[in-house]
Amino acid sequence: MSRLEREYNVLEEIGRGGFGVVYRARCIAKGKEWSGKNVAIKKIDITRATRFRVELELEALSKLIHDNIVKFYDQFQEDDAQYIIMEYCKHRSLRDYVKQNGKLSDFSAAYILYQLVSAVEHIHEHNMIHRDLSAGNVLISSIREDKLYVKLADFGLVRKFREGDVARTMLGTPGYIAPQVYDQHYNQKADVYSLGGILYLMLTGSDPPRDREVNPFEKEVISLEGATLIQSMMDPNEERRVSLG
Repeated sequence: MSRLEREYNVLEEIGRGGFGVVYRARCIAKGKEWSGKNVAIKKIDITRATRFRVELELEALSKLIHDNIVKFYDQFQEDDAQYIIMEYCKHRSLRDYVKQNGKLSDFSAAYILYQLVSAVEHIHEHNMIHRDLSAGNVLISSIREDKLYVKLADFGLVRKFREGDVARTMLGTPGYIAPQVYDQHYNQKADVYSLGGILYLMLTGSDPPRDREVNPFEKEVISLEGATLIQSMMDPNEERRVSLG
């Protein structure tokens, strides 16, 4: 019997990406902090994934301890797979929530954005850049008194990044990708652009346009304050783009 089978009862698949699958499982092993709880298990095919990418993801999850980042529990390898055990967020993603329930009020969106900015500042303070911030990678951990409490997830594209560094790999989720990423010359402000895309989805109910030539507000009706903030976060010119903090 494998370690996975000894310690976890895998219940269902809840996500799938390029090199991995995420499952909801229940920890049946005793003596662990998360014993008896539902957890999220990410299974990465290490015959296809780059080893240094897996190591960076594990390093990020183990170091980034924050109320608005998914909690890392454990990791192990067996049968050509890397398993990462994490906190399970039962309400799924922010994108799923908005698509099902419609756009959010300015107050609700601001409350979530505050949490996300705090998490991204924490990432940047630890000399990293996320590079795949999108509404699909924001998980809702709980809903209390009509307030959504969220956590950032999926650190598979994280990169170490110090002041003055330049990242050059083109990646991310279309619509949330800063122009500088397409130009393969970007910094941590690319994460700010992506946060603006998340705010856009919250206030309009739609994903930000993939076509960079499209006016994102042409068919959307949102408050002047919301539109102004989105424009400042998604400014194509990173020098004009608002900074965190």
